[in-house]
Amino acid sequence: MIKKLLIVFMFNSLSFAIENITNADIGTYSLLDAKMQSSQMLMHLGKNNNTWVVYGKDTNASNWRNISCDAGCDYRDSTKEELDIYLNYILDDSKNKFEIACIQNKVNAFCKFPKKNTNSQFYALVTFVTGRPIPIFLKKLNMNEKPYK
Repeated sequence: MIKKLLIVFMFNSLSFAIENITNADIGTYSLLDAKMQSSQMLMHLGKNNNTWVVYGKDTNASNWRNISCDAGCDYRDSTKEELDIYLNYILDDSKNKFEIACIQNKVNAFCKFPKKNTNSQFYALVTFVTGRPIPIFLKKLNMNEKPYK
């Protein structure tokens, strides 16, 4: 019995870890408005010295600026408890259809939501400024512009 429980636990842990944010998620994203249309705001998820960073800019601006937050506010993998909260707030009735993976800091989380048993997924920037997670949905763009050195 214990052996079966360990195998189930290991399988669940492994399947949970597979969905982490990876280098494949690096890229430029358009923030979507309430009608799920691209807005004038862009964000770029990347790495700088092996640390996750998020940059943002208006589509008319030439310079990107770091929107991650101040020093000491590095992104980390979200815990299972945090992921469960985000699923409940963001997807509610559809939460059983999606997996979730996020990296987060004190002010926001960058999340992907792969749909179970498909190749489709969507992304969201989750903000924490109101005391509860508020998603801003994202569309990944086919841009290779790197906003930082």
